Amino acid sequence: MNAEIPRMTEADLDEVIALGLSTSEIQTGTDSPQFYYKETLERWIESPNGILLNARIDGKLAGFRIADYNPDSKDGHLHVTVVTEGYRRSGIETQLLDATLMELENLGCNHVYCEVKEDNEAALAFFQKHGFDIGRQFYRVEGMLPR
Repeated sequence: MNAEIPRMTEADLDEVIALGLSTSEIQTGTDSPQFYYKETLERWIESPNGILLNARIDGKLAGFRIADYNPDSKDGHLHVTVVTEGYRRSGIETQLLDATLMELENLGCNHVYCEVKEDNEAALAFFQKHGFDIGRQFYRVEGMLPR
């Protein structure tokens, strides 16, 4: 299934935030907020190093990816990908990954990473299939500032 993969705009944010908040797979298990604030996403959309993409089928949101590029380290960080229940395992996630990697390469990125829960076997298999190495287990440690 081929999706249209445009860059995210401010007009997309309410729909993206609702989908992000309703997706249990991206919950971190900490007390920190579990999805991005609208103001954060608005700034990220405007950033030359933010890569926020939608996947749309017949104009309907089928998923999204949020990533960014750090030009100092030349690292790309894949923050989160969500594909709606009805479009999972249809190739949407691969299309989002391919579009994101192309944008990262165009920015000069030479290393890409992301975090995946240890029990998310589908995501681990997806990334392995696409040439990513699976490393050792780590814990997510986070806090909010100011303290």
